[in-house]
Amino acid sequence: MRLKGISAVLIAVAVVSGAIATGQARPAKESNRAERTAQQRGLAFAQKHCSTCHDINTGISPKPEAPSFEAIVNTPD
Repeated sequence: MRLKGISAVLIAVAVVSGAIATGQARPAKESNRAERTAQQRGLAFAQKHCSTCHDINTGISPKPEAPSFEAIVNTPD
């Protein structure tokens, strides 16, 4: 009887480990880390490719005719 219980636990651990390894289940900390990494990559992209015309932080775009990111986000369309 005790052997069956140990076997069941080992099977459960194997299934959960497999789900985590294949990306089907992620611990909360890993998910938050992935989200922060995506945000950092997005900010780096905007700083490199968009900031010459659009504001990303201050509210004032380098080119007056180019809306800030805040203005873009708050546009209804």
